[in-house]
Amino acid sequence: MNIADELKKLADLRAQGIINEHDFEIGKRKILYDSPVPQCTRDTQAQIAKILPKPVTFIASRWTTGNLYFPDMLTVDNDAIIYKKSAIVGSKEEHINYKSVASVKLKSGLIFADLIIETSGGSQSIVIRGLSKQDAQTASELIRKVQEGVTWT
Repeated sequence: MNIADELKKLADLRAQGIINEHDFEIGKRKILYDSPVPQCTRDTQAQIAKILPKPVTFIASRWTTGNLYFPDMLTVDNDAIIYKKSAIVGSKEEHINYKSVASVKLKSGLIFADLIIETSGGSQSIVIRGLSKQDAQTASELIRKVQEGVTWT
């Protein structure tokens, strides 16, 4: 079976409700990049699951700069923070382990807010522009709760 067929099969499973969006993204990553998804230890995952029972996705408003056709998406998941920015051709997706998050900053405007996630690995900061103030605050609090509530192994 070729890559296109495998992706179609995976998309069909998602459309039928057999797998959720998170499982689809993991499967897609395995098919496209043939690389393992970074995982936390079982103890760490259990601690995170108590704080964050299911993934939460935040989508930037289409009314903000750079988000009209392909809005920024941020998923706070059990094993990582996932940032996704689609484009006409391709997309950019980054997985950040909670252990690698150095700081989370909010930059609030009149209606919308930007969420800035800096990592300790020295890579560029991730900037999610155009979240509602409430979504940006909620995402920031979830990340902080996970970092404070988990003993890293």
